Amino acid sequence: MIYNRNNLFLRLPCLILILSFDCSVRSQSSSVLKDINIFTQNMEKTHTSRLSYFIGMDKLRQIELGMTEEEVYQVIGSNRFTTRHSYNQILAKRLMKKKYIPVTKKVSFSGFRTIIEQREDFSKYSPKEELGVSFYFYLERLIYIAINHREKKDSKWIQLQDSSEDVLYVVNHDDGTEEPIGYVGTNAGGDEKYYGFVNGYLGEKFKNNGERYFVPLVPLSKLRAIDFLSEYCKKSFYWEAPDYETELKKSGYYKLKAKLDKDYENKTGYWAEKAIN
Repeated sequence: MIYNRNNLFLRLPCLILILSFDCSVRSQSSSVLKDINIFTQNMEKTHTSRLSYFIGMDKLRQIELGMTEEEVYQVIGSNRFTTRHSYNQILAKRLMKKKYIPVTKKVSFSGFRTIIEQREDFSKYSPKEELGVSFYFYLERLIYIAINHREKKDSKWIQLQDSSEDVLYVVNHDDGTEEPIGYVGTNAGGDEKYYGFVNGYLGEKFKNNGERYFVPLVPLSKLRAIDFLSEYCKKSFYWEAPDYETELKKSGYYKLKAKLDKDYENKTGYWAEKAIN
Protein backbone atom coordinates (compact mmCIF):
# COMPACT_ATOMS: atom_id res chain seq x y z
CA MET A 1 0.00 0.00 0.00
CA ILE A 2 1.39 3.43 -0.92
CA TYR A 3 1.05 6.27 1.54
CA ASN A 4 1.56 10.00 1.41
CA ARG A 5 4.35 10.53 3.89
CA ASN A 6 3.59 14.19 4.31
CA ASN A 7 0.35 13.20 6.00
CA LEU A 8 1.76 10.25 7.89
CA PHE A 9 1.56 11.63 11.38
CA LEU A 10 -1.84 13.17 10.76
CA ARG A 11 -3.29 9.81 9.81
CA LEU A 12 -1.79 7.56 12.42
CA PRO A 13 -3.03 7.65 15.98
CA CYS A 14 -0.57 9.01 18.49
CA LEU A 15 -0.31 5.64 20.18
CA ILE A 16 1.42 4.12 17.16
CA LEU A 17 4.31 6.49 17.74
CA ILE A 18 4.94 5.02 21.17
CA LEU A 19 7.28 2.16 20.50
CA SER A 20 6.83 -1.18 22.14
CA PHE A 21 9.82 -2.52 24.03
CA ASP A 22 8.46 -6.04 24.28
CA CYS A 23 11.13 -7.94 22.41
CA SER A 24 9.73 -11.41 22.98
CA VAL A 25 8.91 -13.49 19.94
CA ARG A 26 5.32 -14.73 19.75
CA SER A 27 4.98 -18.26 20.98
CA GLN A 28 3.66 -19.70 17.74
CA SER A 29 6.05 -20.69 14.97
CA SER A 30 6.13 -18.93 11.61
CA SER A 31 4.37 -21.92 10.04
CA VAL A 32 1.13 -21.05 11.82
CA LEU A 33 1.38 -17.29 11.57
CA LYS A 34 -1.45 -15.75 9.58
CA ASP A 35 -1.08 -13.23 6.79
CA ILE A 36 -2.06 -9.71 7.79
CA ASN A 37 -2.95 -7.22 5.07
CA ILE A 38 -5.89 -5.26 3.73
CA PHE A 39 -7.38 -8.30 1.99
CA THR A 40 -7.35 -10.63 4.98
CA GLN A 41 -8.80 -7.92 7.21
CA ASN A 42 -11.63 -7.20 4.81
CA MET A 43 -12.32 -10.92 4.45
CA GLU A 44 -12.63 -11.27 8.21
CA LYS A 45 -14.53 -7.97 8.45
CA THR A 46 -12.10 -6.81 11.11
CA HIS A 47 -9.60 -3.99 11.25
CA THR A 48 -6.54 -4.14 13.46
CA SER A 49 -4.14 -1.26 13.94
CA ARG A 50 -0.97 -1.70 11.93
CA LEU A 51 1.69 -2.77 14.39
CA SER A 52 4.70 -0.51 14.80
CA TYR A 53 8.04 -2.08 15.59
CA PHE A 54 11.37 -0.36 15.06
CA ILE A 55 14.14 -2.76 14.05
CA GLY A 56 17.50 -1.27 14.96
CA MET A 57 20.18 -1.31 12.27
CA ASP A 58 22.37 -3.37 14.60
CA LYS A 59 19.77 -6.15 14.38
CA LEU A 60 19.41 -5.83 10.61
CA ARG A 61 23.17 -6.26 10.15
CA GLN A 62 22.92 -9.64 11.87
CA ILE A 63 20.36 -10.97 9.41
CA GLU A 64 21.79 -13.06 6.59
CA LEU A 65 20.35 -14.06 3.25
CA GLY A 66 19.29 -17.68 3.29
CA MET A 67 17.65 -17.46 6.71
CA THR A 68 14.17 -18.85 7.29
CA GLU A 69 11.33 -16.64 8.44
CA GLU A 70 11.60 -18.01 11.97
CA GLU A 71 15.34 -17.35 12.07
CA VAL A 72 14.74 -13.74 11.05
CA TYR A 73 12.29 -13.30 13.94
CA GLN A 74 14.78 -14.83 16.35
CA VAL A 75 17.43 -12.26 15.36
CA ILE A 76 15.00 -9.35 15.50
CA GLY A 77 13.53 -10.51 18.80
CA SER A 78 9.96 -10.04 17.62
CA ASN A 79 7.49 -10.99 14.91
CA ARG A 80 5.37 -7.86 15.31
CA PHE A 81 5.24 -7.41 11.55
CA THR A 82 3.11 -4.71 9.97
CA THR A 83 2.01 -6.86 7.03
CA ARG A 84 2.58 -10.40 5.80
CA HIS A 85 1.83 -11.80 2.34
CA SER A 86 2.16 -15.49 1.45
CA TYR A 87 1.68 -15.71 -2.33
CA ASN A 88 -0.19 -18.63 -3.89
CA GLN A 89 1.77 -18.03 -7.09
CA ILE A 90 5.31 -16.73 -7.50
CA LEU A 91 5.56 -12.93 -7.71
CA ALA A 92 8.20 -11.61 -10.10
CA LYS A 93 8.81 -8.62 -7.84
CA ARG A 94 10.05 -5.37 -9.35
CA LEU A 95 12.56 -3.80 -6.99
CA MET A 96 13.74 -1.11 -9.39
CA LYS A 97 14.48 -0.60 -13.06
CA LYS A 98 15.97 -3.79 -14.55
CA LYS A 99 15.94 -5.67 -11.23
CA TYR A 100 13.34 -8.34 -10.43
CA ILE A 101 13.35 -11.22 -7.94
CA PRO A 102 11.08 -14.26 -7.41
CA VAL A 103 9.03 -14.00 -4.22
CA THR A 104 6.75 -16.46 -2.43
CA LYS A 105 6.44 -14.52 0.84
CA LYS A 106 6.88 -10.94 1.95
CA VAL A 107 7.04 -9.78 5.57
CA SER A 108 7.22 -6.08 6.37
CA PHE A 109 8.03 -4.11 9.52
CA SER A 110 7.73 -0.36 10.07
CA GLY A 111 8.61 1.66 13.12
CA PHE A 112 9.47 5.11 14.38
CA ARG A 113 11.63 6.80 16.95
CA THR A 114 10.27 9.94 18.49
CA ILE A 115 11.25 12.88 20.64
CA ILE A 116 9.02 13.42 23.66
CA GLU A 117 8.52 17.03 24.73
CA GLN A 118 6.88 17.52 28.10
CA ARG A 119 4.47 20.45 28.18
CA GLU A 120 2.48 21.79 31.12
CA ASP A 121 -0.64 19.79 30.42
CA PHE A 122 0.41 17.24 27.79
CA SER A 123 3.29 15.42 26.14
CA LYS A 124 4.17 16.08 22.51
CA TYR A 125 5.58 13.28 20.37
CA SER A 126 7.65 14.47 17.41
CA PRO A 127 9.02 12.05 14.79
CA LYS A 128 12.79 11.76 14.69
CA GLU A 129 13.55 8.63 12.66
CA GLU A 130 11.60 6.13 10.58
CA LEU A 131 12.67 2.74 9.35
CA GLY A 132 10.67 0.39 7.14
CA VAL A 133 11.91 -3.07 6.20
CA SER A 134 10.58 -5.75 3.86
CA PHE A 135 11.95 -9.29 3.95
CA TYR A 136 11.46 -11.15 0.66
CA PHE A 137 11.46 -14.95 0.79
CA TYR A 138 11.59 -17.49 -2.00
CA LEU A 139 10.77 -21.10 -1.17
CA GLU A 140 11.12 -20.33 2.57
CA ARG A 141 14.55 -18.68 2.30
CA LEU A 142 15.35 -14.97 2.61
CA ILE A 143 16.72 -13.64 -0.69
CA TYR A 144 16.44 -9.85 -0.36
CA ILE A 145 15.99 -7.15 2.29
CA ALA A 146 14.50 -3.78 1.34
CA ILE A 147 15.33 -0.97 3.78
CA ASN A 148 13.82 2.51 3.78
CA HIS A 149 15.64 4.51 6.48
CA ARG A 150 15.06 8.23 7.01
CA GLU A 151 15.93 10.76 9.68
CA LYS A 152 14.43 14.17 10.37
CA LYS A 153 16.90 17.06 10.53
CA ASP A 154 15.92 20.72 10.63
CA SER A 155 12.30 19.79 9.88
CA LYS A 156 13.30 17.91 6.72
CA TRP A 157 13.36 14.16 6.11
CA ILE A 158 16.79 12.95 4.97
CA GLN A 159 17.25 9.60 3.23
CA LEU A 160 20.03 7.68 4.97
CA GLN A 161 22.65 5.82 2.94
CA ASP A 162 22.11 2.54 4.78
CA SER A 163 18.83 2.23 2.90
CA SER A 164 18.79 -0.61 0.37
CA GLU A 165 19.88 -0.32 -3.25
CA ASP A 166 16.36 -0.21 -4.68
CA VAL A 167 15.22 2.58 -2.38
CA LEU A 168 18.35 4.68 -2.96
CA TYR A 169 18.02 4.24 -6.72
CA VAL A 170 14.48 5.56 -6.71
CA VAL A 171 15.40 8.49 -4.46
CA ASN A 172 18.40 9.50 -6.57
CA HIS A 173 17.09 8.92 -10.11
CA ASP A 174 14.49 10.92 -11.98
CA ASP A 175 14.65 9.45 -15.46
CA GLY A 176 10.97 9.00 -16.20
CA THR A 177 10.82 5.56 -14.57
CA GLU A 178 9.86 6.67 -11.10
CA GLU A 179 8.96 3.84 -8.72
CA PRO A 180 6.32 4.43 -6.07
CA ILE A 181 7.90 4.36 -2.60
CA GLY A 182 6.01 3.29 0.49
CA TYR A 183 7.21 2.96 4.06
CA VAL A 184 8.75 -0.46 3.45
CA GLY A 185 10.17 -0.33 -0.07
CA THR A 186 9.22 0.21 -3.70
CA ASN A 187 6.13 -0.91 -5.61
CA ALA A 188 4.22 -2.05 -2.54
CA GLY A 189 0.89 -1.33 -4.21
CA GLY A 190 1.69 -3.71 -7.06
CA ASP A 191 2.83 -6.40 -4.62
CA GLU A 192 -0.42 -6.05 -2.68
CA LYS A 193 -2.70 -6.18 -5.72
CA TYR A 194 -0.91 -9.26 -7.05
CA TYR A 195 -1.48 -10.97 -3.70
CA GLY A 196 -5.17 -10.12 -3.90
CA PHE A 197 -5.38 -11.55 -7.42
CA VAL A 198 -3.49 -14.84 -6.98
CA ASN A 199 -4.90 -15.50 -3.49
CA GLY A 200 -8.50 -15.14 -4.59
CA TYR A 201 -9.45 -11.79 -3.10
CA LEU A 202 -9.71 -10.03 -6.48
CA GLY A 203 -11.54 -11.40 -9.50
CA GLU A 204 -10.35 -11.00 -13.09
CA LYS A 205 -12.82 -9.85 -15.74
CA PHE A 206 -12.63 -8.57 -19.31
CA LYS A 207 -14.44 -5.80 -21.15
CA ASN A 208 -15.88 -6.26 -24.64
CA ASN A 209 -12.71 -4.79 -26.12
CA GLY A 210 -10.57 -7.36 -24.32
CA GLU A 211 -9.28 -4.99 -21.65
CA ARG A 212 -8.72 -6.72 -18.32
CA TYR A 213 -10.02 -5.35 -15.04
CA PHE A 214 -10.49 -6.57 -11.47
CA VAL A 215 -13.33 -6.65 -8.97
CA PRO A 216 -13.24 -7.31 -5.19
CA LEU A 217 -14.37 -10.79 -4.12
CA VAL A 218 -14.37 -9.90 -0.42
CA PRO A 219 -16.53 -7.47 1.55
CA LEU A 220 -15.53 -3.84 1.11
CA SER A 221 -14.28 -2.16 4.25
CA LYS A 222 -16.56 0.22 6.10
CA LEU A 223 -13.82 1.04 8.60
CA ARG A 224 -11.73 3.37 6.47
CA ALA A 225 -12.45 6.71 4.87
CA ILE A 226 -11.10 5.35 1.56
CA ASP A 227 -11.71 1.79 0.47
CA PHE A 228 -8.32 0.70 -0.81
CA LEU A 229 -9.67 -2.47 -2.41
CA SER A 230 -11.70 -0.38 -4.80
CA GLU A 231 -8.65 1.80 -5.43
CA TYR A 232 -6.48 -1.23 -6.23
CA CYS A 233 -9.04 -2.40 -8.77
CA LYS A 234 -8.85 0.94 -10.57
CA LYS A 235 -5.06 1.24 -10.72
CA SER A 236 -2.70 -0.67 -12.99
CA PHE A 237 0.63 -1.79 -11.53
CA TYR A 238 3.97 -3.02 -12.86
CA TRP A 239 3.00 -6.67 -13.37
CA GLU A 240 0.04 -5.60 -15.52
CA ALA A 241 2.19 -3.62 -17.99
CA PRO A 242 2.19 -4.89 -21.61
CA ASP A 243 6.00 -5.11 -21.63
CA TYR A 244 6.26 -6.85 -18.22
CA GLU A 245 7.33 -10.21 -19.65
CA THR A 246 9.84 -8.54 -21.94
CA GLU A 247 11.33 -6.65 -19.00
CA LEU A 248 11.64 -9.86 -16.99
CA LYS A 249 13.63 -11.50 -19.78
CA LYS A 250 15.90 -8.48 -20.29
CA SER A 251 16.58 -8.09 -16.56
CA GLY A 252 17.96 -11.60 -16.09
CA TYR A 253 15.05 -12.57 -13.83
CA TYR A 254 14.61 -16.02 -15.35
CA LYS A 255 18.32 -16.82 -15.02
CA LEU A 256 18.19 -15.84 -11.34
CA LYS A 257 15.07 -17.90 -10.76
CA ALA A 258 16.57 -20.91 -12.52
CA LYS A 259 19.68 -20.72 -10.32
CA LEU A 260 17.61 -20.50 -7.15
CA ASP A 261 15.37 -23.38 -8.28
CA LYS A 262 18.46 -25.53 -8.95
CA ASP A 263 19.88 -24.72 -5.51
CA TYR A 264 16.54 -25.61 -3.93
CA GLU A 265 16.40 -28.93 -5.79
CA ASN A 266 20.01 -29.84 -4.95
CA LYS A 267 19.88 -28.44 -1.40
CA THR A 268 22.77 -26.10 -2.14
CA GLY A 269 23.21 -22.32 -1.76
CA TYR A 270 20.58 -20.86 0.57
CA TRP A 271 19.07 -24.34 1.02
CA ALA A 272 22.29 -26.13 2.01
CA GLU A 273 22.31 -27.87 5.36
CA LYS A 274 23.86 -25.69 8.03
CA ALA A 275 26.72 -27.01 10.08
CA ILE A 276 25.88 -27.65 13.72
CA ASN A 277 28.52 -26.16 16.00
